[in-house]
Amino acid sequence: MEKNHTEGRAEPRTNLFVAATIATDAMTGPVRLRNISPCGAKVEAAELPDVGARVRLRRGSLSVTGVVGWRNGKAMGLRFDRPTDVALWLPSGQSSQQQVDTVVKALKQGEYHAPSPGPAPARNSESYELLSIADLLEGLGDALSEDAGVVEKYFAKLQVLDIATQKLRQIGSRKS
Repeated sequence: MEKNHTEGRAEPRTNLFVAATIATDAMTGPVRLRNISPCGAKVEAAELPDVGARVRLRRGSLSVTGVVGWRNGKAMGLRFDRPTDVALWLPSGQSSQQQVDTVVKALKQGEYHAPSPGPAPARNSESYELLSIADLLEGLGDALSEDAGVVEKYFAKLQVLDIATQKLRQIGSRKS
C-alpha cells in the first residue's frame, strides 16, 4: 500500500513530466520530474538515493539542492533547501500547466466537464506554426522519456529537445 505523501506539505504541487538529473556524492543519473512546488518535488528513476541523502536536482541551467524525504520503489520526494520558482521548471509555461492541473484535479473529484472548443488560431500564422512544432516536439520528448533505456542513453539530448521546445513556445508566444 502506497503511503500518502501529501500530508504536511506547505504548498500544492504542480504536476509535470520532464527529464532532469539528480546527483549525490555516491551517484548521478537521469530522473523524471513528476511534480514540483517551491519547497519540494517528486522524482522517479530506476536508481535513487536513500532517505536523508543530500541531492542536487538539475534541469538544463536550473539547479536546486535538497534532501530525500521519502522513497517508495522507483519514486522519491525531495525537500528543497531553498524555495525555487516553479514556473522556470515547467516545459511549456505556467498558465498551460495550471490548466492541466485544474483538469486533473477536477477529473479526480469527478467534476470535469470538457470545455467547448474556442476559435482556432489562424492556421497560416507563423506563431501558430511555431507553437504547433513545439507541441509535436514536446509529445516526442514525452514519448521518448517513458523509455528508461532511451532516457539513460540520450538524457542530454532529451534535455536539448526540451529546451528547444521551450524556446519555440517563447518565440511563438511573442509573435501572436
